[in-house]
Amino acid sequence: MLRRLSPGIILTQDHCEVCAVSFNELQKAVRKTFGDTTQVVSVSPSTLQGIFKSFQNIADALDVSKKGQDLVESIQNRFDDILDRTQELEKPSVVALEWLDPLMTGGNWMPEMIKIAGGVPHLAEAGKHSPWCTWDDIHSLDPDILLIVPCGYGINKTMGEMGVLTKNEGWKDLAAVKNNRVYILDGNHYFNRPGPRIKTSVEILAEIFHPEEFDRHHEKSGWLHYQSTLNAAGPR
Repeated sequence: MLRRLSPGIILTQDHCEVCAVSFNELQKAVRKTFGDTTQVVSVSPSTLQGIFKSFQNIADALDVSKKGQDLVESIQNRFDDILDRTQELEKPSVVALEWLDPLMTGGNWMPEMIKIAGGVPHLAEAGKHSPWCTWDDIHSLDPDILLIVPCGYGINKTMGEMGVLTKNEGWKDLAAVKNNRVYILDGNHYFNRPGPRIKTSVEILAEIFHPEEFDRHHEKSGWLHYQSTLNAAGPR
């Protein structure tokens, strides 16, 4: 297929070799097949600035540098607007779970997005790979808000996996559960990928953290209240 298409540029990522072919393997295969006639552009951002840089690198490679600049400026302006609206608001404590068994919290660009949206991220550091954690870590911290956003999962698939969490001792004692502040997010489309949809990702977080300040434009399409969804389904 690649020989038939004979691409001038191949875009790939080397941030995670679990969900993509490794950069070295791809380079060897491309050189063997095309020599130096095909350029491989690989991006591996772990921060928001890294994501912006990857946008520009891709735009430059495609000879549309101005479009890359415009895209970055548009997203940065939206982030600045949200940050301005949230900086004086009360900041809820937040834990974002990127995997449920074993437990993993959302690192990389996720803590930065939580801060912009007016929350305080816990159990992960910006710019570092998503770390493992324990149920005791979550239970001891007892965050105001719990975000369920497994890597590669949409809302429906995540709902089907929630039993892994809710079976833990002390689940019903969590402040986030008692206050109906557990949210199912569409990780597959909005949070797990370092693409232009990060703008929508921060908008979703702002809606969740500060519903008094932001309209719920992305409810149902990008996020759901976990408890409200259970109530709508009726008794089981």
